[in-house]
This record gives sequence, C-alpha cells and structure tokens, in this order.
Amino acid sequence: MKNNIQSLLIICIVMIPFFADAQHQIRQMRESSSCIGILYMSGDLIKTGINVHYLSMSRNPDSNFETGYGFAINYFDVLNKDDNLKGTFVGYSPQLVMNYYVNKGPAEIFLGGSILLVLGSESIQNETNFFIGPQLKENIGVKLGNALVVKGGLLQLWHFGSDLLPSDFGGFAGIDILF
Repeated sequence: MKNNIQSLLIICIVMIPFFADAQHQIRQMRESSSCIGILYMSGDLIKTGINVHYLSMSRNPDSNFETGYGFAINYFDVLNKDDNLKGTFVGYSPQLVMNYYVNKGPAEIFLGGSILLVLGSESIQNETNFFIGPQLKENIGVKLGNALVVKGGLLQLWHFGSDLLPSDFGGFAGIDILF
C-alpha cells in the first residue's frame, strides 16, 4: 500500500508541470471551447466500456489543428478468459487531444488522436492492485457547427500492474456536446 501511495505521488508531481505548460500554450490561442462527452467502447477483453470525459479545446483561426486537454472516467466490464477473471474496472484519466480538420464549414470532418494516462486500482479475491498505463485513441469525426461532435475509432490500452485488464485493443463510438 505504501508503494502505491508513493507511486501515485511521484506521478502527480511529474504531471503537474506537464499540464501547466499545456494550459499556458492553450491560453495563447484565440478560439476555445469546452465539451462533455460519452464514448461506448468494446474490445477483446472489454465487453462493455463507457468513457465520460470533459475537454477544453483551442484552435488558432488560421490553423487546421485543434489541441486540448481534459480528464475522463473509464468504466469497463471485463471478461479475461486467458486468466479466468471477470469483473469491473474503473479508472481516472487525464488526457491530451489533437485534431486535424480536413475542411472548413458547418460540418467539419477531422482526424484526431488522444493519449490518456489511466490511474486506478482493482480488487481480485481480496487483493488490491494499483495500476497505471497509457490509453491511445485514434478517431475520425464530424463537428456539426459549434454544438455537437460525432466520432468513432480505435483504442489501445496497457495497464501496468493490472491482472484484470493488462492490455486490450478495440473500438469506440461517441458524441461530444460543445459549449
């Protein structure tokens, strides 16, 4: 338990300057928006996955690139047949996002990606494991005006320290509501 707390503190100390720099860079850009969204995810081990997220996005009017940062809560219903494990998995994830817009107009198509750092713990047969690892998402989407984003794509994840969901590959679909 002491090692888990020390690991979590080290991660927080490392992440603070990273997010402070990202926030400073985003403030320098002119156009910004926020969104809340939900994704449905599925994979080899993930039978049902839900990702609820908040993002703060910024885009220079002269650029096709949009960047942002935020956080997410992941919930997975997992069936790990290789290790004969079944259970639920919950994790918190700070994330960075980048989108490239292919066109301009009322319906803008974009290619995007995000990286999340998943932090959490799991309990299996009265044993608690702390885990940490990256989650990558590649997507294609459509931004409809300044109100709604519809997107789908692929996801890969690696959770170091997890017995229930050590890694997986799958897909996702979801919506974001912009404000």
